[in-house]
Amino acid sequence: MDWDSICFNASAFVTAIFLLEFGAFAVAVVSVLQLVLGFTALSTSGYVLSHSVASIADTLYLLSTVLGITVLSFATPLPEKFVAVIGGACG
Repeated sequence: MDWDSICFNASAFVTAIFLLEFGAFAVAVVSVLQLVLGFTALSTSGYVLSHSVASIADTLYLLSTVLGITVLSFATPLPEKFVAVIGGACG
């Protein structure tokens, strides 16, 4: 596996192409849209995750607090761990 292809910053490349083609205003609009989309995805996934844990807790006849403490405490830092592993592999 070629780590350089994984480490390639595609976002910076796309931003540079947009800047050359459409100017700084288009880059600002795209950046704001990415930010809004990211916040929307984050809030939606948090909503789905919390309701999924509550549903699983009801199915297993457990308190949702107990399952929330155990499952969510392990699931919350996983994206950070993934980024750290990829960053460490890329150097």
